Amino acid sequence: LPNTVERIAQFRERKKIPFLVCLVDDGSSDQTPKVMEDLQKKYGDWLQTHRTSRNKGKGNAIREGASKLAPHVPYLVFTDCDLYYGLNVISDRILPALHAGADLVILDRSWNRQFHQGSALRRFVSYAFNHVKTVLTGVVFEDSQAGMKGFRTDFLKAVIPVAKINGFAFDVELLSIAVQYRFRVEQIPIRRLASHTPEGSSVTLRNAVRMLLDLSRIARARFSNSYSTPYFEERVARQAYEIVDEETQT
Repeated sequence: LPNTVERIAQFRERKKIPFLVCLVDDGSSDQTPKVMEDLQKKYGDWLQTHRTSRNKGKGNAIREGASKLAPHVPYLVFTDCDLYYGLNVISDRILPALHAGADLVILDRSWNRQFHQGSALRRFVSYAFNHVKTVLTGVVFEDSQAGMKGFRTDFLKAVIPVAKINGFAFDVELLSIAVQYRFRVEQIPIRRLASHTPEGSSVTLRNAVRMLLDLSRIARARFSNSYSTPYFEERVARQAYEIVDEETQT
C-alpha cells in the first residue's frame, strides 16, 4: 500500500488532476487498517479510507468505496491495488472517453494473443466462462474482468442500489445492467509493454464454480426484472424509436 499510494501521489502531482482516492479494506485481520490510517494522515484530505466490518467480496468493497466518493466527483475509476495497468491510461484514455459521453469504460485485452495464453485450466475456464456469460447475462464483451474500469458517477449511483453480486462477477453484473438498459460502454484495447508481472492467477475450479453461481444469480435478476427501476425504464423509453402503422398515416 505505501508504494501504491506514493505512485498515485506522484501521478496526481505530475498530471495536476485534483482527484480523490478511497482505499477500501475488505475486513482484513492484519495491520492493513493501521497502514491505511497512517497513509491518510500523511497525504491529507485527497486520500480517504474505508473499512468493511467483515470480508464481503470485491464487488461490495468497490460499491462502498464508490458510494463514499460519489457525492464529490463526476467520474469514478477503480483499479487493483498492484496498479498492474498503471495510471496514465486513466488520464490518457479513460477520462477523455467518459468526458465524451461514455457511461462505462473497460479495458480490453482480448484482441491480444497474450490474453489467451496460460495453463490449460485457465484457458478452458476462460473459454467456458465467456460463452456461459453471454448466454446468461447478455454481456458480449470477451474481456469483462480487467482490474480497471471507469464510470460516470450517475451510472454507478443508479446501479449500486440494485446490484447484488459481491464476488468477482460484479464486473459482469455492472456490464449486464449497462447492456440491458442501453448505457454506452466503451472498450479500450490495451497491450502491456512493461515488464511488471501481476500476482498469481485466481483462476481455480472453486472460483470458477462461484463465478458460475454468480452468473446464474445475474440471469435470474435480469429475467425477473429485478434490476428494473423507473430511472432505467425512462432512460430506455427516451431512446426508443416508436414505429407506427404507416397505412394509418395521412
